[in-house]
Amino acid sequence: MPAVTPRDREGLERAFELEVDLIAQSFVRGPEDVRELRSLMGSRRLPIIAKIETRPAVEDVNGILEEADAIMIARGDLGVELPMEEIPLIQKELVRAARVAGRPSIVATQMLESMIHAPRPTRAEATDVANAVLDGADAVMLSGETAIGDHPFEAAATATTIASYVGSRGQPFRAIPAPRHHTTAGAAIAHAAASIGSGELGVVAITCYTETGRTAKLLSAERPGVPVYAFIPPVDVRRAVCLLWGVEPLPAVVPEDTDGMIALMDEGLQTRGLARNGETVVMAAASPAGRTTTNMLKIHRVGSPVR
Repeated sequence: MPAVTPRDREGLERAFELEVDLIAQSFVRGPEDVRELRSLMGSRRLPIIAKIETRPAVEDVNGILEEADAIMIARGDLGVELPMEEIPLIQKELVRAARVAGRPSIVATQMLESMIHAPRPTRAEATDVANAVLDGADAVMLSGETAIGDHPFEAAATATTIASYVGSRGQPFRAIPAPRHHTTAGAAIAHAAASIGSGELGVVAITCYTETGRTAKLLSAERPGVPVYAFIPPVDVRRAVCLLWGVEPLPAVVPEDTDGMIALMDEGLQTRGLARNGETVVMAAASPAGRTTTNMLKIHRVGSPVR
């Protein structure tokens, strides 16, 4: 069976018409499947989420992570393709592989299944969501709970509450590896920014200016101990960045120069109440604006003159 069927091609064209932010590719078997879909996109590049649903995909997840922008651990089909008792450990292995590769991971299927009809989840479901967070996943996904359920808003709010609580208090229970190699300037700067932000300088936030979302993705992969605020002009990139762990995308205009970029982030933090005058933040960006490679790192005191 081909990786991309005629029906998939039709769906892809429809996705472009609807201006979707992300494409989830079903039943990926290996990296070549992702490359085939990418080639069909041509210049209309969208982030591809590879759905891991089969034994071959589990066994070749590292190769898939080299090509895909993120992976989804689709436990429903995995539970059909593989013995059920293997799924919990496979979930942890896949999330860990994504962490090592510096790619986002999504845990999906039956997270809060009982909330399709019930107003509250079972305790086991709440624990399932919590464990996905502790495993290191970037996101959990609801499907039937919000698509056809009787309590879609309550289900989304419940997942958010559990993930936020565990995410803010569960650090002692985690054992999540850092991304493996910092072989580019951008990755090295993101690693340095996260280290400074998690250190003893009293940093309250990390900010970045990005037009592609790449800097935000690199920072998220480092799991810094402070919030990441990403100033992003394109609205479609802002929406896609919502998938990333610990990143809050914020609207921005394209600055004229590096000084304007720094001033934009400084003012944006203060006007939104995200940082106060005199507090310390770390800034990362591509300088000058418009470059695609992150090459700037700055420890900045909020409210201080740019020059």
